[in-house]
Formats: sequence, structure tokens, C-alpha cells
Amino acid sequence: MLNIKDFLPIVSRGIVYLLGFLSVFVISHVLGRQDFGAYSVIQSYAEMCVLIIGFGSYQAFARIIIQQKKNVTAGDILYSLLFGSVLFSLFFSFLFFGNDLFDSFEVALPFVIGVFIYSLILMILSIQRGYGKTWLLNIEFAIRSGLILLCVLIFFLIGFEISLTDVLAFLVLSYFLVLILSVFQTKAAWIDFKIDRHIDFKERVHLLFSSVMGFVTKKSDLIILSMFVPLTHIAAYKIAFLLAEAPSQFVQAFFISKTKEIAKRGGFEGNGFARHYQVRGIALGLFLTFSVFVALYFAVNYSAYVDHDVMAIYLVMLPYFVVRCYTLYQEIYLTILANSEHIRNRTFIELLLKSILFLCAFLFYRDTPEFIYLFLLFLEVLVFEFSVRYEFGYFPIISLIKRSTHAKK
Repeated sequence: MLNIKDFLPIVSRGIVYLLGFLSVFVISHVLGRQDFGAYSVIQSYAEMCVLIIGFGSYQAFARIIIQQKKNVTAGDILYSLLFGSVLFSLFFSFLFFGNDLFDSFEVALPFVIGVFIYSLILMILSIQRGYGKTWLLNIEFAIRSGLILLCVLIFFLIGFEISLTDVLAFLVLSYFLVLILSVFQTKAAWIDFKIDRHIDFKERVHLLFSSVMGFVTKKSDLIILSMFVPLTHIAAYKIAFLLAEAPSQFVQAFFISKTKEIAKRGGFEGNGFARHYQVRGIALGLFLTFSVFVALYFAVNYSAYVDHDVMAIYLVMLPYFVVRCYTLYQEIYLTILANSEHIRNRTFIELLLKSILFLCAFLFYRDTPEFIYLFLLFLEVLVFEFSVRYEFGYFPIISLIKRSTHAKK
């Protein structure tokens, strides 16, 4: 059974997803399918650029605090921003001159400002996570979504027509608000204000590579699909993706709230601790998946606001995200405790296999590229089972089944 403390991250994630999906739903209707598809692709590029600017710091900062029992230094932060900004400049130059979505300053300027602000936010939240303070990490998306909804409502009441540029400006404003909150929630004692660095260059490269490749593996769908799929289909794909992903986000929030405990006792073989949380996460994910499915079914069949093509895409994605409720524990466990070189190698293998799947989608399933999720389901399980086996010497699924059997006896 889940206790009261377990419900706190779940409730906060519920608020996050409710406001987040409401903002997505409103923006999709305000902008129309074509512009909303463009907005979704721009957001995906922004997420990738934020990882580049971070230069591996989002994982490294929490690891320093948890594993080495040291504070992050001002030198670590400045080093990240310096090298990350250089890499981002090179990547954005390619976007600005090579992608039609970024060929105007009305889009490029808020994009660049937003990416820099959000990279600072994630650095601060990573430090807070290392000290077990995850409440702002869990609700910052809700704060941003709520402010965007408020801005849309104000424009609607005034009678102004809302464009894609306006929505991007609202997004940047929401980043400013979260940055202010994150600074005020961070204690000065958590940062050493000196130039010394605790993270070497090689580790940063490994973490940057793994984070960018992890994004390309799990979150780059819209970027890749925009190369050969109409923006109108991407709009439906985005909404279906958010609905299918929602339960696993709740499970992830639950596991993240247990970061320090997982770091101390997280092995399946050592005790029943891992199975204890794993079973809770799976049960929570299944319950929420059923709830979302019922809500979507009634929305599609008894309202005019959700199209049937959203439901069709959702059903194809659903099995993969149910499996994610199981593999998320392994992912967080490996991120905290595994060797950074191993994380890089695992991510590279995932990327290679997913690239093959996207190539097949491009060649054979251009009209319905979401069918690759049926193959990703098996890829997800195999990669994490063998990753844990390689790093810690056992298969999680076998250990989980054995312990469940022993518990019954």
C-alpha cells in the first residue's frame, strides 16, 4: 500500500499533468493543427538544446552531492555554461540556416532566450535533487503551464489574436518565473563559491553524450517525424503521446522522490527494498493507465474536441508506456549508480536500434510512423535488463519474480 508521503509526489505530478495537458489542449485549439505541430517541433528542439548547454551538469551535479558528498562549485556551473554555450551556438547556427521553422527572428529570439533560462533552472534543480528537495522539480512544469494559460486567457479577454510568436513569448515569461522561484528555494550553503571544479572533462563528455543520445532515443520523435510527416499529423501525435506517457510520468515522480533511498539500498539482490518500490510503481502505473483510457474513450465518443485519430495513435503507443512503468526504476537506478561510460554505451545501443526503427518507419510506415512503438516495447525491456545484468550481475525481471514467489510462500 502507498502511504501518505508516497502520495505527495503523485498528487503534485497530477497537478502538473492536468495543467500541462490543459495548456497543450488550449494551445492546439488556439493555434490550429498546423501551427501547433510547428510549436511542438520547436519545443522538442528546445529540449535538446537545453541538454547541450548543460554539458552533462544535470546528472553530474546530483551525482557529486549524493556519491561524493561534496557541494557543486561556482566553477562547475561556469564551466558548464561556457562549453555548453559554444556547442549550442554551433547547433543553433545549423538550425537557423537549415530549418524553415527557425528562419525568422520572431521565433529564433524567444527560442534562444528560453533555452538559456531553462538550462539555468535545470542546473539549480539538479542541485536541489541532490539534497532530496524535489518538490519544485515535480511542479515547475505546472507553474509554467498555468502561467501560459493565464496569458492566453488575458489575450482572449482583450480580443487579441494569438499567434505562434505570442505563445513562445508566454513560454519565455514562464521560464523567468520558475527561475526566480528556483533561486529563492536554493540555499547558499549548497554551492561553494570558488573556481575549483569537481567534474572532469571526460566525465562531462560521457554524461553529455548519454543525455543527448537519451533524448534522441526517447524524445526526438517529433524532430525526426517532422522531416517526413505533415505537421497536422504531428499535432495529433503530440496529444496522443502526452496521454499515453502520463501514467509513467507519475511513476517517475514517485521514484525520483526516493532518489536518496535508491542510491543507498537500490539493488534487487540485496533486500526487498527494490521489489517493494517496483511493485508500487507498476500498480500505480496500471491504475492510472486504465483511468486515462476510460477518460479518453468518453472524450472521443461523446465530445467534439478530441479526434478519433488521437485515439488510434494512443492505442498503438499504450503497450510501450505500460512497460515504461516497469523499466523506470532500472533507468533511475542506473543513472545514479552506474559508471558514466556504461551509461554512454547503453544509450548508444538504444540509439542505434531506434534509428533502425525510424528508418523502417520512413521507408514503410510514413502514414502511421507510431507503429514503431510496438517494436520499442521489446527494445526497452531488453536494453535495461541486460544493462543491469552487465553492471550489477543480475536480471531485474528474474529477481523480481523470484522474490515475489518467495514472498507468497
